[in-house]
Amino acid sequence: MPTPTPVLAPTPTPTPTPAPTPTPVPEVSDSPYGQNVERWREDVRGALTQYGLEDQEDRFMRVLWCESRGDPDARNQESGASGLMQHLPRYWDERAKQSGFQGSSPFNPIANIYTSVWLLDTGGWQHWECK
Repeated sequence: MPTPTPVLAPTPTPTPTPAPTPTPVPEVSDSPYGQNVERWREDVRGALTQYGLEDQEDRFMRVLWCESRGDPDARNQESGASGLMQHLPRYWDERAKQSGFQGSSPFNPIANIYTSVWLLDTGGWQHWECK
């Protein structure tokens, strides 16, 4: 009687996994302000939303561009105005405290944005020369 020949099962071939397609980073070429200013847009939007001032986003971005060109370390040599929205040193400590950022530096971009939105909410655009 002949010996049965074992039947080998085929070895499964792994299906190649396609490489993930990177998500494109949106261009800011549509923005007149450029990347240095646009990088703060989400933070600005969050602060404005907290105060119910979403309709002020475009104007806020325009003023931010005018005041500092998006540089959180900007400082006016004459007045000492500092940070993204150029707060004057003589007012900063009290305004930062009132807005919930007591002890923060005006060079802290998040504190500067939120303090600016608080100031906008309590007193409008009168605090900035750039409109």
